[in-house]
Amino acid sequence: SVRPAGRIINTSLVDGKYVNDTVFYYRPYIYSGGNEKATTGYEMTKWCSSETSQQLQYGCTTSVPLFRAAETRLVYMEAYYLRYGTLGGKCDQYWRELRRRAGVNEDYQATINATVLASENDLKRWRSLDSMVDYQPEGFKLWVEMYKMYDSGQIGSDVVSQSGVSDYIHPLQINATSLAYGGYNFPKPHYLEPIPISEFLLTGGIGNSTIYQNPGWPSAADGTADYTYDCD
Repeated sequence: SVRPAGRIINTSLVDGKYVNDTVFYYRPYIYSGGNEKATTGYEMTKWCSSETSQQLQYGCTTSVPLFRAAETRLVYMEAYYLRYGTLGGKCDQYWRELRRRAGVNEDYQATINATVLASENDLKRWRSLDSMVDYQPEGFKLWVEMYKMYDSGQIGSDVVSQSGVSDYIHPLQINATSLAYGGYNFPKPHYLEPIPISEFLLTGGIGNSTIYQNPGWPSAADGTADYTYDCD
């Protein structure tokens, strides 16, 4: 869950009923540095405390789990399917548990039937990352009205992309010297990792090995990768 600029309402239990007794207004920390910064302008709402003292002193953040129980189920399901090609074992149980908790229909087959793999263009395993050519991720729409929430100087050119770039925050376009200023790119050879030179030396030597290098990667020590190579 993420939150744009807005408010947090502190909900308390009074005489058996929940009431909203405190409202906290805030601005996303787009101007701060390090892990405190809201890079896109959206901030996490999960694991935030509604306790007044923690809101005022810590900005609502509390301890967060590093690995969710739901994630273990998802990892199991994917690993099982990749290994056996079916949703056996505990896949059915785990998937239904996740959907039940989310309050959606437990019939996951409906999701499978409605999934178009050609549209799943954000995962390396689907071999579609080469569609990310000059791709610019965007944050919230800052340079229309929301910039007025900040004091002068808080959103200078060194902390956020400027209005001349886009009305939306462009996290990659803060500094023109950044290697990714023009957007993300993905060379096709990166779908596969290079075979270490040591493996060639162990299997006949460079040029005589019984194995071959993955497309686009050099077979000689200190060689240069060919990122223009089209693996198709």
